[in-house]
Amino acid sequence: MTPALTDEQIERYSRQIVLPEVGGRGQQRLLAASVAVVGAGNMGRTAATYLTAAGIGRLAIVASAPFDVDDRGAGTATLGDNVAAALRDLNPDCRIRVQRRRLDTDHAGAVARRHGIVVDASERPESSRLLNRACVDRCVPIVWGRRDGRLGVATVFAGHSAAPCYQCLTAVPSDATSPLATLTAAFIGTLLATEVVKLVVGMECALIGRLLTYDAFDMRVQDEPIAKNRRCPVCTSSTASATPSPQ
Repeated sequence: MTPALTDEQIERYSRQIVLPEVGGRGQQRLLAASVAVVGAGNMGRTAATYLTAAGIGRLAIVASAPFDVDDRGAGTATLGDNVAAALRDLNPDCRIRVQRRRLDTDHAGAVARRHGIVVDASERPESSRLLNRACVDRCVPIVWGRRDGRLGVATVFAGHSAAPCYQCLTAVPSDATSPLATLTAAFIGTLLATEVVKLVVGMECALIGRLLTYDAFDMRVQDEPIAKNRRCPVCTSSTASATPSPQ
C-alpha cells in the first residue's frame, strides 16, 4: 500500500498536486518511482535536478569513468559526489545513488532491471545501444536525448516491441563541444525530466514514436515521427510485447 503524503510533502509538492493531471495520487507514484539517469554531463545533471525537485523517490546517477562526456577535466568521483550532495540537499525525500562505472552489457542489464524508467543522457552511441537492448528485453521505457551545437533532440522509446527503439533511428546528432551545446543540453535535460514525470503519473506521452528537435538559433521546436524498422535486430526480435509499468 502506498504511504499517504505527509503534511510537509503536501506543502513541498503543492504546485504539482494542484494540477489535475498529477494530484495526490500522482505525487505518491512519483515518490514510489525508481529512475536511472545515465550520464552526468549537463543534460543528465539538469534532468536529475528537476526529477529530484519533482519528488522521484529513488534516483540513480550512472556516471562513466574516468571522465564524463562534457565535463572533461572534472573527475567523475568528485563530480558524482558533488551532484549527489546537492540533490540530497534539494529534496530529502529522494534517495540518491551514484554509480561510477562505464556501461557494459551486464551493467546495462542491471540498470534496466532495477529501475522503472531509464533516462539516456549518456551522449555515447555505444552506451545507448547497450541500454536499448537491455530495456527492450525488459519492457523498460527509455527517455533519450542528444545535443549537437545549436540542435537538441529528444524522444521516448516505449520499451516494447510495438514501438520503435533507439536502433530504429536512422540519424543521430554527433557529440559537439561548442559553447552553445551546454545551453542546448540543459534545455533538453529539462524536456527529459518532464517526459519522465508524465510517464510515472500516467499521462499521455506525446514523444513516444516521435523525435523532437530544438533549434537554439532559430528558437524553433518541431517533431517528426520515428518509423519503426520492421527488420530491427533489437525491437522486432524481442519477446517483449506489453507496455511496461513506470513503477
